[in-house]
Amino acid sequence: MARSLLVSFVTSGAVIAALGGASGALLGLIGARRLTRPRPYEPKVQVESITDEQVSLRRTLDTSLPGEYRIVAPNSSLLLGDVLSSGKQSVTRQTSQRTGAGDSFTAGSWLWESAVFESPADLGGDVTVDEILVHGNHGDLPTWIVVPKRFAPSDTWAIHVHGHSSQRKQVLRGVSTFARLGINSMIIPYRNDGVGPSTQPRGHTLGVHESEDVDAAIDAARAAGATKVILVGWSMGAMIAFHAMLRNQSVVDGLVGISPVTSIKPLLRSGFTRVHLPGLLADISGAILKSSKMCRAASIAAPIDLDSLSWSRYSDDLDTPVLLIHSAGDKVMPFRFTHEFARQTPSATIVQTAPAPHTLEWNVDRASFEGGLEGWLIKVLSLPAPNQLS
Repeated sequence: MARSLLVSFVTSGAVIAALGGASGALLGLIGARRLTRPRPYEPKVQVESITDEQVSLRRTLDTSLPGEYRIVAPNSSLLLGDVLSSGKQSVTRQTSQRTGAGDSFTAGSWLWESAVFESPADLGGDVTVDEILVHGNHGDLPTWIVVPKRFAPSDTWAIHVHGHSSQRKQVLRGVSTFARLGINSMIIPYRNDGVGPSTQPRGHTLGVHESEDVDAAIDAARAAGATKVILVGWSMGAMIAFHAMLRNQSVVDGLVGISPVTSIKPLLRSGFTRVHLPGLLADISGAILKSSKMCRAASIAAPIDLDSLSWSRYSDDLDTPVLLIHSAGDKVMPFRFTHEFARQTPSATIVQTAPAPHTLEWNVDRASFEGGLEGWLIKVLSLPAPNQLS
């Protein structure tokens, strides 16, 4: 395998030589496969004690973060609030909503989740929730529909797209802001995400083909009466939504990106450097994905040119309003690339939250996230303020 990789990488020969020949090629392949077949981040945390009002956890980078989170065990979940106290070994946090039997809330290993809402039903009684099938070109897409109750039927729809190592519930944190403004929400899966249809091979194409499922959602929203459409993408979901927006600029009124992946190569480089490997390995991964001979080793059926997957290439031709909600604390997709795109794109606006890890802007700085999003939507859609809506 390594020998055939080296033959294919004529454009990356200098990089491979510098990084140790076959070893560099193998690491490049691993990087490419991690990009197209990502593993979800599912950290386990150790709960030391639980009372009616607080929980004590072993201190980690996750458990010491500010904001709201959820811990999950079999048949139980617990919503966590602010940090009450913090020591070298443990963290005590406020608790609120509980789901599960009383005797299940015990010390032990729990799953830590930043997605504080498990399903749209958790958003509260101010919305009506439904599930429909959106018909995509590779199969049906089970789609959550969230409609605000206290408003007249709306002709404005938001289509929410999750990141490529997460699930639909990731985006629910942003839905309430749209509901408060009377905007309907459509939360879609896409191919090969575990809910949407499967294709062969099952690799993620970094938005190239997943965006076709967003096209189908746009068509479904318009068939339901939408005259205004906002696309909302989290992480790689923003890249997916961006591809769809480029094809549908005449009917898409805005794009919102949260921790947006605005370029694939920097995402790859940061992945390598975070595990103390040379960022130049991203060039080898890119060569694999671009090669018609080697792309199947990375679980994709056709080559992908990573140079084409950069928002900045389209800045001059982009008139659609774009909102970027991001933080300088993001180590996965560095904030400077968001800033660079916004500087080049007159239609782009940044809401910079307090420093937060990747996609945790809502958790860490909910006020800036929701306030910035609400203000931008009011401006772009010419909406009245929430207290003037009825």
